[in-house]
Amino acid sequence: MGRKSREKTTRTDPEKPASPKEERRPLTPAKAAVFFIITLAFPFVLLALLEGGLRVANYGGDTSAFETPEVLGGNYLVPGSNVGKRYFPQERFPPSPPGDAFLAVKPAHSMRIFVLGESSAAGFPYPPNGTFARVLEDALTDVLPGDTVEVVNMGMAATNSYTIVDLAGEIIDQKPDAIVIYGGHNEYYGALGAGSTESLGSHPAFVRTYLKLQRLKTFVLLRNTVAGVMRLVRGGRSARDIEQDASRMESVVGNQRITLNSDVYEQGAEQYESNLLDAIRKFRA
Repeated sequence: MGRKSREKTTRTDPEKPASPKEERRPLTPAKAAVFFIITLAFPFVLLALLEGGLRVANYGGDTSAFETPEVLGGNYLVPGSNVGKRYFPQERFPPSPPGDAFLAVKPAHSMRIFVLGESSAAGFPYPPNGTFARVLEDALTDVLPGDTVEVVNMGMAATNSYTIVDLAGEIIDQKPDAIVIYGGHNEYYGALGAGSTESLGSHPAFVRTYLKLQRLKTFVLLRNTVAGVMRLVRGGRSARDIEQDASRMESVVGNQRITLNSDVYEQGAEQYESNLLDAIRKFRA
């Protein structure tokens, strides 16, 4: 008998009806615009939240030009004790202006003058009552006996015209009647100067923008992070602990020999002129 081969039959299940795919409707222009705005705004919202948190925590301290000490009952302002941190962010004891107090609300009959400059303007090496700002205040008080005379000294050691232009806006807010500028001595070696170890380059507009950005706590955090990384690269050296003005000036000298009409010399001259023109423009306006 011959062997019959069994045919294998493949049974196929009846086809199931495929589930219809949901049709995706294209976004309307209005919805697309909303999603685009949300996507674009998201990083800015995060930065705003970070900035707000850092401000609540007072990260980096208060570097305002003026502060209201509680001991004076809130009726007077004095130069900020930490304003020098703007120009010497890595120093434990940055320079600060003399503590001249003036009324928070300017009297109707008054003469208010601000003095700007470096350590010479601040009075170094003389005591506070021997500075030319105090002599000027005494002379004006004799001439104007019926008025309130306030001469506020904002001079700071180891600074230059960058500090003058940086403080201009906050000084204008205090409604001065006159500004006395006694500067130029530290233009190369003062903070951020062309020959200083604190220099940020030879473009005054860029340096002024950097100083403005320091009002943002987020920028201060970024600045401190970069400085911390650089400190690790240099072997973990800590911030300078400097107290005397002479030692401070010696510490910020980067280029000890600046030749007349050299590139660094021209950069310093351009920096001085640019900053003073910017500051005077603001004061005149």
